[in-house]
Amino acid sequence: MTTSESQHIAVYPGFTALKLPYKNDVQQQAEFYMLILLPDSETEIADLYDKAVSTPEFIKTHTPTVKVPVGRFMVPKFKFTSKFELSSDMRKLGVTRAFEGGDFSGMMTGGEGLSINAVYHKATIEVDEVGTVAAAATAIVGFGSAGPGAPRDLVDFVADRPFLFAVVEEGTDAVLFLGHVANPLTH
Repeated sequence: MTTSESQHIAVYPGFTALKLPYKNDVQQQAEFYMLILLPDSETEIADLYDKAVSTPEFIKTHTPTVKVPVGRFMVPKFKFTSKFELSSDMRKLGVTRAFEGGDFSGMMTGGEGLSINAVYHKATIEVDEVGTVAAAATAIVGFGSAGPGAPRDLVDFVADRPFLFAVVEEGTDAVLFLGHVANPLTH
């Protein structure tokens, strides 16, 4: 993805942040954006990742709010798909009754004594020349018995080294996806 249009970019000590708002063709409450955090050459991506996951306000306080004119701008194409089964993780977090004959009467008539057999989750992120797309789905199987000021000069943003990305819901600052691209030159 390249452009000469102004972008939401902010430069912080050790990294540069880019906010790419998702287009919303349907009038709805939720608005989303992709945040890309590009470490400087002397900053390790692991350090940036640790800050993003350990500091609750990190994503919010490092999301650019002002569009600035860009010089060189390049975000590589990439696509990630992740899918996994969640039942064992949910049990480890203490959600056990739903798997052992729970009470789902608030959701359906005759819901007492029903149980969940499995929970599957799949998420996809894709960035290409047109923009970004993010989607996620969760399926439950087996209901059944049993920052800083904006710079004034042109700002370069060339993601040609490892970077972090997040998909964030604007109103709540909830991070829906968090990942990284280890080698952007191979995508």
